[in-house]
Amino acid sequence: MKKLFVVPLSVAFAVLSLSAAQAGNVENGKKLFESPTFGGGTSGKTCASCHTDGAKLGADLFEREKHMIMGKEVASVADTVNVCIEMALKGKAIKTDSDEMKDVLAYMQALVKEEKE
Repeated sequence: MKKLFVVPLSVAFAVLSLSAAQAGNVENGKKLFESPTFGGGTSGKTCASCHTDGAKLGADLFEREKHMIMGKEVASVADTVNVCIEMALKGKAIKTDSDEMKDVLAYMQALVKEEKE
């Protein structure tokens, strides 16, 4: 009987740990969002240059089925971030599953959540 209880509990703990690891670090995301060198940026701009306090991100950013950015349709919010890195920051796209991307997305989610409230 104990084995039946321990196995589901172990699986639940592993899933929760994995979710927390994938969530990203909001504080580091804020630093990246405000950094002119995020993604190797060379223009002197930051994400915050255009999106001060989350302006123009949209309260539904993470709920949209389609993402349009600078006339381009992209598949995800992470791809949207990369378009901004390449075009506005004049840097190079970062891996969409990188810790940096997870962190900046976590910060953006916090900004969007504040906008909804």
